[in-house]
Amino acid sequence: MPASYRSRSQHLSLAHFSHDLIERLFEYIDGKHQSLELSHQLAEALQSLEDVKAGDLYKFGLKRSAAIGTSEQVRTLEEIWSGPEIDKVIGLIKRLKDEPLKHRPADARKLIELFSKLRAKALWNFEQSVRRPVDLREPIHAR
Repeated sequence: MPASYRSRSQHLSLAHFSHDLIERLFEYIDGKHQSLELSHQLAEALQSLEDVKAGDLYKFGLKRSAAIGTSEQVRTLEEIWSGPEIDKVIGLIKRLKDEPLKHRPADARKLIELFSKLRAKALWNFEQSVRRPVDLREPIHAR
């Protein structure tokens, strides 16, 4: 697979993961959630974010199910969230998983907002990576 297609697929994969997590969080707020699915996605996001925060990029090639597992995805994440925002997301995920129910809907709404921004940036990067095919019949000065 050419590098440009690989890069585009990584952006799309990150957008898809973010979308699925947002969907599970909305279901959670509405009381229709599947706790196992939400817990699995939160755990995956948490582990990936902690790896990014620790700068442990070598783990990415070893984890096939990582939410954020490539340099393109890490770059997208760092373009949209600062270090303190990554810490905030990690804290919200941990609270959502571990703390009393009264904090959870508010935390879920904050996570929806943050992952919506990440999804939008991933989709933007996906769209921006489209290159116009070169027509070799076209004169060079016309390109």
